[in-house]
Amino acid sequence: MNAINKENLRQLLEPHFRKDLKKEKYKVKSLAATELLTYTRFDIAFKLLYLEMLEYGVSFSKHIYKEHIRAFSLGKFTEPGSEEKDSIEKFFKVFDKTFEDIKVNGFDSSKTLIPLSKNGSIANGAHRVASAIYLNKDVDCVEIDTIDHIYDYKFFYSRNVSSSILDAVAVKFVEYSDSLHMAVIWPTAKGHNEAIEKIIPNIVYR
Repeated sequence: MNAINKENLRQLLEPHFRKDLKKEKYKVKSLAATELLTYTRFDIAFKLLYLEMLEYGVSFSKHIYKEHIRAFSLGKFTEPGSEEKDSIEKFFKVFDKTFEDIKVNGFDSSKTLIPLSKNGSIANGAHRVASAIYLNKDVDCVEIDTIDHIYDYKFFYSRNVSSSILDAVAVKFVEYSDSLHMAVIWPTAKGHNEAIEKIIPNIVYR
C-alpha cells in the first residue's frame, strides 16, 4: 500500500472529484478487480457482457450496453466530466479503446486511479474496472470523501430497463463474482419486501 499526496492525486482523478479531497495524503491500494464487483455497481455486469461479445459483434450485447447508458444518461448519451462522450457511438469507441489499452499495458496507476466512496464502492471508472475484471488484472484504488454511488439493480429497474435484460445481466454478474450466496424465499413471504431486505442485506438481484 502506497501513499500519495493531494496535489499528485488531483492529477489522477476526474476534475469533479477534486472538491472531495479533504486530506493531505491518501493511501493507494492494489486490489483484484473482481473485489469491486459489488451489489452497488450492478452496471459493471452490463459492461462485462459487452466485452465477452466484443470480438463476435453480437448485436444483443450492444443493445444491452446501450440500454444501460440510456438509463444512466436519461436518454442523452452523455457523461458528466467526459465531453468527448456525446453519443452512444462515442461510448462504444471510448470503451473499446480503454479495453485495448488495459489489455496491452495493464492498469497504469501513473495515469489514473479508481476512486472509491466511503462504502468502498467505485465512484468512477466502471469501464476500467470491467476491463480489468474481464482480463483478470489488478487495479489501483484510493478512498476519498465522496458520496456513495449506488447503481444497483433497482436503479436500472426504476429507469425502465426491462426484466429480460436485467435477468441476463444478473447471470453475468454471478459468473464473475466469487462472493455471492443464493437465497430461496417461500411464497408466503410475498408482500414482506422490507422485512426480507432487513434479513438479507446487499441484494445483488431478486
